[in-house]
Amino acid sequence: MFVNEEERVTYLNRNERKMEVVSWCGLPLLRTKRNYGSSTKKMHVGCWRASIHHSSALHPLPQLAVEAQIEHSTIKDAVGCFRPSADHSSALHPHPQVALEPRIDNSPVNYAPDAEANEDTLSSLLHHSDDSVFPIQKFSEKQKLAWLQSQMIGDHREFKTPFGMRRLLYADHTASGRCLHFIERFLQEHVLPLYGNTHTEDSYVGSFMGKMTLSAHRYLKNVLGASENDVLIMCGSGCTAAIKRLQEVMGVAVPSPIRQELLDNIARSPSAERERWIVFVGPYEHHSNLLSWRQSLVEVKEISSTGKGGYIDMERLEEELRLARASGRKNILGAFSACSNVTGLYTDTRAIARLLHRHGALAFFDFAAGAPHIEIDMRSDKEDGYDAIAVSPHKLIGGPGAPGILLMKKSLYKLGKQPPSTCGGGTVAYVNGFDEEESPYVLVQ
Repeated sequence: MFVNEEERVTYLNRNERKMEVVSWCGLPLLRTKRNYGSSTKKMHVGCWRASIHHSSALHPLPQLAVEAQIEHSTIKDAVGCFRPSADHSSALHPHPQVALEPRIDNSPVNYAPDAEANEDTLSSLLHHSDDSVFPIQKFSEKQKLAWLQSQMIGDHREFKTPFGMRRLLYADHTASGRCLHFIERFLQEHVLPLYGNTHTEDSYVGSFMGKMTLSAHRYLKNVLGASENDVLIMCGSGCTAAIKRLQEVMGVAVPSPIRQELLDNIARSPSAERERWIVFVGPYEHHSNLLSWRQSLVEVKEISSTGKGGYIDMERLEEELRLARASGRKNILGAFSACSNVTGLYTDTRAIARLLHRHGALAFFDFAAGAPHIEIDMRSDKEDGYDAIAVSPHKLIGGPGAPGILLMKKSLYKLGKQPPSTCGGGTVAYVNGFDEEESPYVLVQ
């Protein structure tokens, strides 16, 4: 197609323009956004927004009918999900490549749409055959939601009932989100063909997947307001796995058969009792943020609600914090749901974080029910910041199949003093066959 490399680069630069691809969620609450360079932190109800650089010379992105070189979309491309993004061009390479460092383009974007927004559907505009780029602001909320609804897998499925066939009506988004056609198609066409073991660096597919995973880590940390002093760990199934990993890092997760014996030993030692973690939980905790603490080595104390709206009683929490400090307890953690998955009440996470930090305690928040609806800003270096958070991406639209996320301060992860909570492939630089204490462990940033 091109005579030389210079001609190809000139062609791509001439045809390159910037476009924003946004995802929407059909839930009732809408939230505004804050811009961070070429991406935004949060958009309409639990979905992430991605900036995409695209060129007409590049490979078409499924369902969005744009030929795009993806800089850094969320992992499942655009809608509130967590799977790696790709930077790919069929003109440059037959397979997707990963952009580890997304370019920040602050230049003004001039849109010149040549058609009016269709009131019935957004899909026809996204599949428009000409070379126009349509700003997302041109479409009404009704159009956006209608298009997203059309992408739901299983939305028109029927099933048998005692009263005949009925159309499926899914109303359990608090438990789990639903899959989207264009996300799954993108994975099938551009990710799965090159799937490989992420820490097998001497093969093309292993290197490809490793770079995608690293790119996803970096993007998610930026989206969640993390800094270089925080570490993000993808683990297992939702917040359940993320909270369990936090407990393992803290050294309080133990097998059930030996738990009582260990607690008896701790009770016989005053110094060990003072070192024992005390964890405060709220009155409306997600099961994963309650049962797992009860079955660990920590002492769990529940803070009741005020009775006026059902919110956490801040005065009671402060009193319990004072008592814990007065009794000589050194390790204190507040573990609260950012949003109740029963009532939908939001917790004032900033006020609780300030109170906990004022008394030398750590602040952990479970965003299982909150992530689809509220902006998450870690800012762990601030007085009202979070020391650790857990997110359950499968609860977002388009998120099923994504792992849980634990984001926490690196200072909580004492990797230099102890092995990782889960040892295995990818956790060591090499294995020393003579002295296991000298095996150097590695931590993905």
